[in-house]
Amino acid sequence: MNFALMIWLYGFKVLFQPNLNIYLILRPGHFYGKSAQLGNKMLLAGIYYHFLRFLQVRICRLGTSIESLSKRLEIAEKLRSNAMYFYSVRESIS
Repeated sequence: MNFALMIWLYGFKVLFQPNLNIYLILRPGHFYGKSAQLGNKMLLAGIYYHFLRFLQVRICRLGTSIESLSKRLEIAEKLRSNAMYFYSVRESIS
């Protein structure tokens, strides 16, 4: 079964069984760029994360490193981070 589909199914299950908690742990990594294509991809990811949040999936992003971003990527990262249950950066400069 597709991993994304499993997250959705368990998310729907939580809607009917509120005593369950589903976590999606995002891998650590480096995030930077200025391309419009990357900005669009990150905006779609933000919308997807908010959908998962609606399903009560707790999204945790650990050890992220963020460098200079274009305005579009700044907006996308803000949208994505608002959907997170837990959000941490790798170093203080991020």
